[in-house]
Amino acid sequence: MLRYAPGLAWSDYTLTLKARKRSGKEGFILRFRDRGGQPLHLNLGGWNNTEHAIEHGPERIPHIRGTIETGRWYDVKIQLDGTRVRAWLDDAPLFDIAIPNRTVTRAYVVAGLDRKANEIIIKAVVPGDQPVPVAFTFEGAKVAARQVKRVTLSGNLDATNTLDEPLRIAPSEDTVTFTAGPAASVTLPPSSLTILRVPVE
Repeated sequence: MLRYAPGLAWSDYTLTLKARKRSGKEGFILRFRDRGGQPLHLNLGGWNNTEHAIEHGPERIPHIRGTIETGRWYDVKIQLDGTRVRAWLDDAPLFDIAIPNRTVTRAYVVAGLDRKANEIIIKAVVPGDQPVPVAFTFEGAKVAARQVKRVTLSGNLDATNTLDEPLRIAPSEDTVTFTAGPAASVTLPPSSLTILRVPVE
């Protein structure tokens, strides 16, 4: 049986819990560092209840001999500190290794031309929890050096607006400087929607 907490925005943390195998040929699996890429699995009593291992995708990174008894409660502890991953079973250390985080930071961008306003409209979404530097290339368009209007909606993914705080998550407006030429760079904030209106000549 697989159980995991939806900690998409979590980074360094310690997870402690009790787990019990009720039946079956295997032990149990704990899923963690689930940040949209390949999560890690602490597989206790896997492979016909013969091994403990940390899995990253199809890989068994470290693995040792071990079994899980049916009906017995176990104390499990997982600790993440940067790339360092440590695991304990009943207070006995199992693993202490460095596993690079393979989560890819992405931005999803679409652009179009508003002919009436004579502006290029850029809409960009960053679903992850890290800022994303991007470079835009304006081939076939003449962009003058000027302040570009920017509208940004960002914040904690778990935050919600309430009657008492209706603007906890709300768009903000400012400007960003684009230099003259066929390209421009900007850094997009994490967990955000950004709209840029770039005047063209």
